[in-house]
Amino acid sequence: MGLISQLTNLITFFNFFVPLGVPNGLSKFVAETNISEKEKLNKLLFSSISLIFFPAIFLAVLVFIISDNVSYFLFENYDYTVQVKIVSAAIPFIVLNTLLEGYLRGLKIIKVYVKVVIFSNIINIVIVISLLLAFGLNGALVGILSANVSYIIISLYYLRKNQLVMLNEFRFYFDRELFRKIVKVSFVFLASGALFQFTLILMRKIIIAKYGIYYNGIFQSVIGISLNYFAFIFLALSTYSFPTVSKIESKSELIDELNINVKYIIHILVPLIILVFTFRRIVLTVLFSKDFMSAENFFQYQFFGDYFKALAWAIGIWLVPKMKLRIFLLLEVILNLNLVLISYLFMNVFNMAIEFISLAYLISYLMHFILNYYFTKTRLGFKLEKAIRKSLFFSFAVMIPVTLISSNFVVIGYIIIVPVLFIWVKIAFEKNELKEMKEFVLTQLKGIKSKD
Repeated sequence: MGLISQLTNLITFFNFFVPLGVPNGLSKFVAETNISEKEKLNKLLFSSISLIFFPAIFLAVLVFIISDNVSYFLFENYDYTVQVKIVSAAIPFIVLNTLLEGYLRGLKIIKVYVKVVIFSNIINIVIVISLLLAFGLNGALVGILSANVSYIIISLYYLRKNQLVMLNEFRFYFDRELFRKIVKVSFVFLASGALFQFTLILMRKIIIAKYGIYYNGIFQSVIGISLNYFAFIFLALSTYSFPTVSKIESKSELIDELNINVKYIIHILVPLIILVFTFRRIVLTVLFSKDFMSAENFFQYQFFGDYFKALAWAIGIWLVPKMKLRIFLLLEVILNLNLVLISYLFMNVFNMAIEFISLAYLISYLMHFILNYYFTKTRLGFKLEKAIRKSLFFSFAVMIPVTLISSNFVVIGYIIIVPVLFIWVKIAFEKNELKEMKEFVLTQLKGIKSKD
């Protein structure tokens, strides 16, 4: 698991770096384009493919050539050169996969997006597991390559079926004006994403050097769970909040929108964290195996770190669309430096147990939240509304006791979760908010049903 996790993280790093941040920019401009403007949508997609296709091919060839050096950097030996070469072959497909996913997110057509995700995930699981069982590590890596190809095929099939892409009109071309617009938005996401992935690689190197490959796998399982349940938060911010904030002109409206972001982050993430933490042993057993049960020691700090991460994103999301790029990048650099340096101090200077790397994660994102709040307050005059401050305070009043009780008495955690969540909903939500959320869900379900 440790070897696969390190190679998977390398793939994820390429996934952020090679596309030049274009998928996020594409998602923004597609979201702002009317669905009936087929020609404009196709132009956005085909131009974006043209922008990242050749860099992807170049990097794939480069990684293939220097695969022995990459193997030594990741594992401090040359034993995994072949595996790195397999990863290099997957790079162009991984990049195209990411681009199509950004396009689908921007379209915001739930029916199509859900079908692509469901069918591709089913096929991917079958492919990866089959090849892993048959050929081991090399089979798993080839499975990842095949899984990306299957996602591309399924995405294009449904896009073409719904007349959202015209493949017969595809051609490589360079639109300088479109490139300029996309790059403005995309560069900061490129820098942020690549920096975070590089940080994860360094943190894994610290773990491997100190504790070995096995504990790198444990750490990967913790990060994987965080990223998976956290994915929908990023999806909401990138496909709804980002284009919405881009259109807002007045400071008062922008402050109102940021408060809305924080409110819904609190409402959604608090019960999710409580559920995942309480049933952490079941989650680990289902997603991994009983061999990963020691990962539960990381969660007490990890999930609070995720909470501050989400709050920081919700407040700081205005920085990029309002072109406060230097501030955004400065905050990202500080965050990633903190992650690496605090982890190194805990592991190598203070010789703390490995689970305290999640405490480094919590401290880093707490500081990230504070800095985002500070800059937003000083530049916009931002202030959390009274009701949101109340919800924020109560969220900690609920999560801290629940995590402490569940950490020491797992069964009691199972017993109290239902009344705790009931109390949380009653206090955190106003009656009109519950009604609005119910109507929103019913509307979305009716929309999907009518399209079927």
